[in-house]
Amino acid sequence: MVLGLPVPWLLGALFAGIVAMFLGVCWEFPWHGRALGQVLVGSTLGFAFTQDVLAQVVAMAGPILLGASLSILSGLVTAVVLRRTLVGDWATAYFAAMPAGLAEMSLLGARHGGNPVIIITCHVLRVVSIVCLVPLGFVLLYGGDWQDLTIVRPNGVSHFGWLPITVAGAVLVALLFQRLRIPNALILGSICFGASVQLLDIPLPAIPEALFAFGQVLLGATLAMEFTRERMSALQTYALPAVSVTALLMSMSLTIALYLSWLFDLDGITSVIAMSPAGSVEMAVTAVSLGAEFQLVIAFHLARVFMINGLMGPIFSVVHYWIARRD
Repeated sequence: MVLGLPVPWLLGALFAGIVAMFLGVCWEFPWHGRALGQVLVGSTLGFAFTQDVLAQVVAMAGPILLGASLSILSGLVTAVVLRRTLVGDWATAYFAAMPAGLAEMSLLGARHGGNPVIIITCHVLRVVSIVCLVPLGFVLLYGGDWQDLTIVRPNGVSHFGWLPITVAGAVLVALLFQRLRIPNALILGSICFGASVQLLDIPLPAIPEALFAFGQVLLGATLAMEFTRERMSALQTYALPAVSVTALLMSMSLTIALYLSWLFDLDGITSVIAMSPAGSVEMAVTAVSLGAEFQLVIAFHLARVFMINGLMGPIFSVVHYWIARRD
């Protein structure tokens, strides 16, 4: 925050954690730290959904679905390039290149005979690089005029004595979504809770700025924990495929973002963040700080997650069958 960088709480915790890992400091964060961070940040963002914003998101359904489809296509192209040049086997290349969650990709990749170490290394480098480079890139382009999230609630609901009810409600809805096996359950469930409270004028206070910042610290700290000694060693071994995946996905995502911005007259910053192949919650927080339309960013990212989860298996099987016939 003192340096005037965007997303100070998230990036500060991330940088501090990575430096600690590089210095060999052994530290662990509670396993549920990221889950709590997602709920706090997600419910805060949910309170910013109004009737007008929701109507705008629905009106953008076409561009959102097109963006999600092109994002999957960029992952598929990256996988084909990776298989032909650096990795060799389709399972490793495919699950390393798809812009989806690290845990799911590593498990599915190992189940289909891929190398989980390469897959994890590629995803860790991609997510951390994008979370760092996107906001810092906009620093160089636009300077340092960052914004805070402003939430307007009806009169008479600002008493923070009811705040535990807000937090508990967000946690319960997030856990319900998780029990129902909905993709991105924690962030989506907490956003839905916050948006429902706001849209229905339920007299509960929004998450205060301090807890919103604390949630970002949790996200940054737990993301830094992905840089374990084992993964740092793997990064040295598999640096070329990991860097290649990150560079290819970032360049194609930027191209797609500029195309969507031109085609649908989207704000450029919003379009770039919406198409960035990183975590939805980190990109949403980045959008808030940069003054972008973060509700659209969330919609783009969640659409990509749902489409990847639904189409990932069939796409893998079809291409794998095609490769087997050619070989």
